[in-house]
Amino acid sequence: MRVIDKETMWVVAWVRGGEVPQDIVTLIHHTGSNIVSLIEKDDRLIHTRRLRLADPEKPGKFIVMRRVGEVTFINPAVVLALQNDAFIPVILPIGCSETGRRI
Repeated sequence: MRVIDKETMWVVAWVRGGEVPQDIVTLIHHTGSNIVSLIEKDDRLIHTRRLRLADPEKPGKFIVMRRVGEVTFINPAVVLALQNDAFIPVILPIGCSETGRRI
């Protein structure tokens, strides 16, 4: 399991939303393909919830992890729409809750 502190999470979000995806999009675009970049919380593509671990010291209780989640739902509608229109999606999401908040 990977636990990320707040500062590192900010860097991860910045990298995924910045230069790295643009480089990937540019390279694919040069092949003549239609491409769309989906980043961060676009259309709430991936729903997650905070990971809960059993507390070894308190039976029946849980420890709720921050910035560590498990996928609860993947919304395929956006990807399918892009695919149907012959676009290649570049997906670099960070999961979010059903309310749109990062976990």
